[in-house]
Amino acid sequence: MHHDRLRAIVSMLVAVLAFAGMDTTGKVHANVGARLFTVAEELNLAVPRLRAYWNEHRPGDGPSKSPAFTGLGEVAFAGRQVRKHLVLVGQMLTAEATGSRDSSVKENCGVKLLARYGPKGWRIMCEDIPMPPPPTAPGRVQVVSGGTAREAQVPMMDEVLARQMVLEGTISALPWNMPCQPARPVTGAAQPGLETRSDQGPETVSVTPGPLPLTGGGERLVGISEAVREGLVHPGTTIKAMRQARWRAQHGQGVFPESRGRRGSEDLYEPQELAAWDAGRR
Repeated sequence: MHHDRLRAIVSMLVAVLAFAGMDTTGKVHANVGARLFTVAEELNLAVPRLRAYWNEHRPGDGPSKSPAFTGLGEVAFAGRQVRKHLVLVGQMLTAEATGSRDSSVKENCGVKLLARYGPKGWRIMCEDIPMPPPPTAPGRVQVVSGGTAREAQVPMMDEVLARQMVLEGTISALPWNMPCQPARPVTGAAQPGLETRSDQGPETVSVTPGPLPLTGGGERLVGISEAVREGLVHPGTTIKAMRQARWRAQHGQGVFPESRGRRGSEDLYEPQELAAWDAGRR
């Protein structure tokens, strides 16, 4: 319970800081940290599992309500003022699916996106707002805000590209004691240090000494690791992401600059072509 008390203290300090930095209109001017988005997916599946987990593992002095639902409600009620936002996703977003016995959490959904809905699902989310026909075009949704519904198009993304964009960010491993997480594959002897270590950390790059090869125009060629290290591509572009993109291009699943030479086993590229490729995919 030590970590629970620590989190409570941190939350209280953030609240005090936000209150002290709030003007008469309710706008917080204090620096309360980076903006945080929490995406709660598959709530109709996750909420019953979280309840079952808490019933089974609740300590003797623990509250009857899961801290997960308490935190969800607190962010829904007051998170926006301290740069915390919720994205709730569910097949049927009832009050029960939000971890609350009433509709208080659901009522804080300022913008609602609905697709493939029926009359019952529409009434649950939108109550007396007139229900338009469900969109049939791929990627079309009804956006409900301010008492009106408007049909809109959401981005249609390639699944491989979407996964790549997620993995290019800062990835943290799931805590070892988080409930309902998938089983971890074990290869060889278990090492405790691997339990909470992310596999998305920086790569160690070995550089062969000596002059770099030149192109026909007298400009040097670079490898993928050099392009990342020297800032020829976006800071968020990693060596791993570039190698994955190259592998996909070799298997007809995307594009990547053509190799202009080799240094040992390493492919070399025109710096301008790598930079243009990286800029074109953002």
